[in-house]
Amino acid sequence: MTPDFSIVIPTYNRPGEIRGCIDALTSLRGPSFEVIVVDDGSDEPVASVLDRSQADIDVRVIRQANKGPGAARNRGAREARGRFLAFTDDDCRPVEGWLEAFADSLAEHPDRLAGGLVVNALTGNPFAAASQDIIAYGFLEDTTELTFFTSNNFACHREAFLALGGFDEALRISSEDRDFCIRWRAAGKQTVRADDALVHHRHELDLRGFWEQHTNYGRGARQMSDKLKVTGDAPPLHVRGPDYYADLISFPFRAGGKHRFARSMLIVLSHIAMARGFYWSAG
Repeated sequence: MTPDFSIVIPTYNRPGEIRGCIDALTSLRGPSFEVIVVDDGSDEPVASVLDRSQADIDVRVIRQANKGPGAARNRGAREARGRFLAFTDDDCRPVEGWLEAFADSLAEHPDRLAGGLVVNALTGNPFAAASQDIIAYGFLEDTTELTFFTSNNFACHREAFLALGGFDEALRISSEDRDFCIRWRAAGKQTVRADDALVHHRHELDLRGFWEQHTNYGRGARQMSDKLKVTGDAPPLHVRGPDYYADLISFPFRAGGKHRFARSMLIVLSHIAMARGFYWSAG
């Protein structure tokens, strides 16, 4: 039978994480679904480390040469059988009602792109928390044309995704999700928040990893901004006004939780790293 959803998960050299993600998906309730794991050239094939005894759910593993997460998601989308696609990552743990929330958001408007909230699962790690603060701020409070849904938590109709060309595989560093959302809106399609489509993100970071992550975000943003100068789908990226940065830096205090001051300072550091990646990038 054709499932309602195909859940597409790219993975690369993280066998423990993909096993944990599959474990979480066994608890999903609501719509029928299949799981497509795209092994993007891991040193040890994912199929050999996934415990088939977990497979109370329909899991397929597709292996390909390493091409980056956007290409892996596109491969999964092409081979999916579901009416809708739902994307997440191997270090994410969707809640039980994740697909139900997407189904509710898309029931009356199946032509929309629905995005869910991603929260930090590593509350004791200020670096992981600060990175997630930036994403949460964009989801909850940014209403400008630059807002986007992250590729570890959104859903849309499969045919619409393929018709738009999927993710731009040239954007291997980052920003493929932002680019997709921009092209979606440029095509006249709508986006909708699915607040209850929640995933817990488990991305371990230290200071060096945090700096490298946000430098890469800046490099990816530069690639995407240069692309926008050509396509005209949206204005190229620009420095925002002081009110935006003041709101963003203060967001950890509004969100609550541990390490609020440290998270706020790390958000400042993240933008220094992103500026370095953006302005010193060779494109």
